[in-house]
Amino acid sequence: MFSWLKKNPAHLDENGLSKAVITDLNRNVRALNDIPREHFTAICEAAARSVAGRALSTLSTELMKIDGMSARRAGDIALLLANQAGVAISNEQRLALGIEEARWRHSGAPCRTANLAHKAANGQTYSIKKGMLIGGAHTWPGHAEGCKCSSQPITPGFEE
Repeated sequence: MFSWLKKNPAHLDENGLSKAVITDLNRNVRALNDIPREHFTAICEAAARSVAGRALSTLSTELMKIDGMSARRAGDIALLLANQAGVAISNEQRLALGIEEARWRHSGAPCRTANLAHKAANGQTYSIKKGMLIGGAHTWPGHAEGCKCSSQPITPGFEE
């Protein structure tokens, strides 16, 4: 999956994800208010399998087993968790390569949350480890629900 990670496969789980990514994924599942506690383990496991193969239907199917979960909400949650894991994986890869900063890029499309703050962050540099301070909390482009922002890594020695 990620050839640069294969150099040290001991730190990966059976889905090819690091412990840090799994921890972040579990934290993100637990932050969802519409996931009953008794479903956390099954959803976390399905999320890891889904993210590893970017098979959002795997996670959507598991989510729809929860009473009252609509197909639309299940799809939204699956996309959110996949995007959040994608951000964590990307950050992990960049840090492993010695890239410690990135530039926030607003997509031009409205973000569902904090759109004005995300627009204002466009072009600003942030620490990949910490994220950008927006609205009193550190976050990364594409991490918040409905966020369409992205990042541009700042490679040491290649910036003007």
